Amino acid sequence: MQKKIIIIKRWWIFISIALGRTLRADWSLLSNALMGLLTMTIVHGLQLSATWALLSQLSPESLFPYLGQQGALLVAWGFIGIAADGLRRLPLTIENGEFESCLGAPLPPLLLAALSASSVISFTDLLLGMILIILTAQLNINAALIALICIPMEFFVFTSLFILGGAASLRMRRGGAVGDFLVFTTLTLSSFPSVAGFQGKSRLLLFLSPALFTAYLPFQSLNAKVNLITPTIVILIATFVAILFMFFSIHIFSLALKKAEFSSLVRMRH
Repeated sequence: MQKKIIIIKRWWIFISIALGRTLRADWSLLSNALMGLLTMTIVHGLQLSATWALLSQLSPESLFPYLGQQGALLVAWGFIGIAADGLRRLPLTIENGEFESCLGAPLPPLLLAALSASSVISFTDLLLGMILIILTAQLNINAALIALICIPMEFFVFTSLFILGGAASLRMRRGGAVGDFLVFTTLTLSSFPSVAGFQGKSRLLLFLSPALFTAYLPFQSLNAKVNLITPTIVILIATFVAILFMFFSIHIFSLALKKAEFSSLVRMRH
């Protein structure tokens, strides 16, 4: 029992130090942080305004579900940036050798790397996402609840993609570019009204990519003309699949790490 308490204390100390240092480092550059927050607010505002104007002309019935879908997407993306921005920087961390410092710690190296960075600018994503969900709630409370249920699903999917990008960096030169392609292709398909715009065979791009979880399912669930139970069950099942996808990604990363060429620290852990 005492040994378990000591292990828990060590975990808590490492996590607290990692988050504390990264947040202090960002906030110490207050002017840069504020400029970043302002820039991201403008970028999101322009994107949403342009998309809203486009949909109002082409597909007015898609305005409402798109609002909730974007809210869930921004909250999930922002939460990753705040709590585990190290995942977004994982390929770069591996390629420049910084990841090796995580191998000698008592925590799993992937967890430590994830907690090693936090982005203040991501508060903009989180705040704007919550505002969009609140606006959705003003129109339809059930749709807002569905948007909230979609957040964990999208969080797990993007987390998985970042981890796969890290695994690619361990196994091939400039493998992070593969991960960036997966992540930002999925993000682009999810940020723009691809579900409303893609018709026929073009929708196969959504079905055969992670955007199925981050764009198609949230949009269709918000747009469903049925009771709350059916879309909720669909999203919960999809969330379970996303969790399995994340564990699969972690397994792939662990296999890649075992075969990676680091210093003696790797041999000590494995």
